[in-house]
Amino acid sequence: MESGHGLTLISDQHKGIIEVVKDVFSNAEHRQCTRHIYANFIKKFCGLQSKNLFWKAANSTSKEWFERHMEELKTSSKCAYDHLMERNPITWSKSFFEVGRACDAYENGMSESFNLRIRTARRKPIISMLEYIRRFVMRRMFLVTKQSESFGYEVCPATKKKLEVIKKKQRHYDVIPSGNNIFEVRSAKNAYVVKIQEQTCNCGSWQLSGIPCVHTVAALAFLNKNPDTYVSPWFKKDMFKEAYKHCIKSMKGSMHWPKTNDIKPYLQKKDKCPVDRQ
Repeated sequence: MESGHGLTLISDQHKGIIEVVKDVFSNAEHRQCTRHIYANFIKKFCGLQSKNLFWKAANSTSKEWFERHMEELKTSSKCAYDHLMERNPITWSKSFFEVGRACDAYENGMSESFNLRIRTARRKPIISMLEYIRRFVMRRMFLVTKQSESFGYEVCPATKKKLEVIKKKQRHYDVIPSGNNIFEVRSAKNAYVVKIQEQTCNCGSWQLSGIPCVHTVAALAFLNKNPDTYVSPWFKKDMFKEAYKHCIKSMKGSMHWPKTNDIKPYLQKKDKCPVDRQ
């Protein structure tokens, strides 16, 4: 992580964060949360068409689809088009994200859910807040580790659920073999090239998310192969266990903590009463 090589960060459009990432992690991929961009966009350009085209452009996994949706938006509203292009699409559209990282996230969902969970704790004095967070994380890591023992597949449950949905959709595609594990997968309107050995599909979704797309699953079904085998290691049980193998150590109560001569933290209230030392 010295220069951020191989690292992907997601944040809002705070200029301070954007600039400091350039300085500290110069080689990191820095994505912007689409929810923040959309919230500002919809204030100026309301309407169902603008909303739909924005999310289509953000969800596009190939540059061709992104350009098509943006051209539709440009025809509808040149100002809306210019507004989004000024926000650097490389940072908020999946079509420009770096591949091979098994991450197609474009929202700060993980951070926002954690912030929501500690909303009550954030109102507490600093030490009480940190203790609340420590106990919460300690309990959660234990429960999640225990939960992983019941996984019935090598692929994690959330990813397995996604694959089951994709399997139902793959029957709408026609698979034409080309040789060397290369296939042309066709729907009523479009065709995609799937290369099994290279683990790519020109829709861009497989190499971006690390989960076989519907075109890949259709090709694998033609070969009578299990899509689970082609899921990125990041979404498998072994990696899940690796992520949660460490635990938060338990601690004695505050009455057993060592005394120090450091300045006591104060609660910022009108009476400015000192917080009980812990």
